[in-house]
Amino acid sequence: MNTVAVSDVGENFKAHIKKSKKQPVIIVEGGEPVAVLLSVSEKDDIERVLLACNPGFQALMNDADRRIKKTGGIKHDDFWKSVEETEGSEQTEMAA
Repeated sequence: MNTVAVSDVGENFKAHIKKSKKQPVIIVEGGEPVAVLLSVSEKDDIERVLLACNPGFQALMNDADRRIKKTGGIKHDDFWKSVEETEGSEQTEMAA
């Protein structure tokens, strides 16, 4: 794990960015982690990080997980059959 003190981040920021391309850089203050410097190679990387840190999204995922555990979820084939039926009914409505 690559860690750096808060006091060292500003002085060597470019070096820490370079290090983050190989692995995340954990920024610590008083020995405790306070931030993470992550390399971003694609726009999707930013979106993934933002979703992972979004409390509303996390609550939605946790709720879905609880429902799946409670109900057993829906089988893969049944899901796609439902999607096809929904798409078919939407196309019928648009044609009318």
